[in-house]
Amino acid sequence: MITSFGPWSSGIDSHSCPHLSTFWKRRMAMLPCLAKDSGAPTRRQVLHAGLLSLGLAAWPTLRPGRAVEPGAVPGQDDKAKGMLYVHAIFTLITQEELERGEGAERGGIVALDPESGEWRMAHPRNLDVFSISPDGTRLAFGDHETRDGYLRLTNVKIAEFGRPDAPVETVCEFGDWAVWSGDGSELIVPLLTTELGKDPRRWEHWRMNADGTNRVKLPIPESHCIMAWSPDGQWIATASPDHPDARGNHVYIIRPDGSGLRRMSDEDISAHASFSPDSRRLAFVERRSIVTVNLDGTDRRSFTPAEESAGSYTDTAWSPDGRSVACTAMNFDRDPEVRRNQEPDYRILIIDTEDGAARTLRVPGALFLSRLYWLSG
Repeated sequence: MITSFGPWSSGIDSHSCPHLSTFWKRRMAMLPCLAKDSGAPTRRQVLHAGLLSLGLAAWPTLRPGRAVEPGAVPGQDDKAKGMLYVHAIFTLITQEELERGEGAERGGIVALDPESGEWRMAHPRNLDVFSISPDGTRLAFGDHETRDGYLRLTNVKIAEFGRPDAPVETVCEFGDWAVWSGDGSELIVPLLTTELGKDPRRWEHWRMNADGTNRVKLPIPESHCIMAWSPDGQWIATASPDHPDARGNHVYIIRPDGSGLRRMSDEDISAHASFSPDSRRLAFVERRSIVTVNLDGTDRRSFTPAEESAGSYTDTAWSPDGRSVACTAMNFDRDPEVRRNQEPDYRILIIDTEDGAARTLRVPGALFLSRLYWLSG
């Protein structure tokens, strides 16, 4: 059983970052074209489709999405409303095409208006695992290697977001991905110290300036893997399977100096945790419910939209005003007979954290969605 966690993981079967878990393989295997026998891609080929964030030629005009429910209250200014960003794949790529460096036009980072659902291609660059700075101006990503179906980064690079032709700076010669500080001046870079694909996984966490200088190893337990850093810099959210009284991966918070370790989840998790803009609350997914809770454990709220009871959720992201939480969702019935003919229908849910009202946004034509951000401005 894979027991680590990160950007490309999910919690139904396993958690692994940035390696695709068994659950992600199942997700990709449910794509409609895989139901065909002779000309369909193999499961291994589909796995590599999930590994590759491919670039799409930038489209200058907005394209309409579909909102199942009405959007947010009109009249909000752009900064309060913000913009959603998500990685989308529109066409599958085979292993042979991947090895030839083809398929650069098949995906990218998409920007969506959280009110109207209108979308555009925001960053047409071939990326695998990435993170966007809080001010939306920079990307952290890296070169990668793939071995036996697992993906890992081998360094960390910084480039201007939205300009794939901009200069790229390598800021760290190791690392599996990077998490930005709230002001964008620092990074925390996790480094997998155990053999790729082997359990139990162990990690080191390195804090550094965004240019790679002033590196300090953080005293975070080696069984923990970072998911998020609070905007005020006081807390880190991690995932870990290392607890005596529970199974699966659970969400923890810990201070950068190693103090204050506290478990936040009651059941095993299946999505990235994220901090609210005021750094007072945490959002994550336990099985099929979206949970928000104060960092001291009080005011715990659990949301399971009725129309989404058969779905599975992955990434979470808070709205800039802290009133809503977005998450990526897809169909995944527990019954394998139902699942065999089930369309994945990747989508984004926006949930009001006061009354639990949910609405849905879609990226027409997207076969796969992952890595969700909600930025102001």
